Amino acid sequence: MEFTAKDLAAVTGERLSTAKRWTRLFLAPDPEVGLQRGRQRLFSEEEAFTVFMAGYLVSKLGFSVADAKIILGDLLSWMKKQGIYPERGITESPVKTWHAEIMTAEKGFFYHFHGTVEHILIDKTENIYQERFVVKLLQGKGSGQVDLLRARKLNLSNLVDVFRSKSHSN
Repeated sequence: MEFTAKDLAAVTGERLSTAKRWTRLFLAPDPEVGLQRGRQRLFSEEEAFTVFMAGYLVSKLGFSVADAKIILGDLLSWMKKQGIYPERGITESPVKTWHAEIMTAEKGFFYHFHGTVEHILIDKTENIYQERFVVKLLQGKGSGQVDLLRARKLNLSNLVDVFRSKSHSN
């Protein structure tokens, strides 16, 4: 599946100019488009998801563009390894949903991942659930003290699901 800048604007929910700016900021330039004036750039599903996630980090979670680039570098390869990536489709992982807490470190970021394996209602009247989960930690490229009080939560599974539904409705 290929995307135009107009498609990216629809998927991200942003103006066309914002979507184009994000493609310039978060993706490598397309050498063919630069050589052929008037040719519209087409984006792969992987590139479209990168722009979607970067835009979410900047516009919704309030990260700077520079920080969003670092986070993308840290998270995208980890997400592919875990099978939570749009182009992968449904995986056979026992983990149903993934959440990430992104914490600022002295030089970079630290990530705490929570993967829900099972979520069972135990008591309806008291609304009590039992949950089985997996915890994974990822030290980003930076190191040093981590600010545990200013964690920002990113629901990775929902992010992928929203991207899939918006990109397939266009």
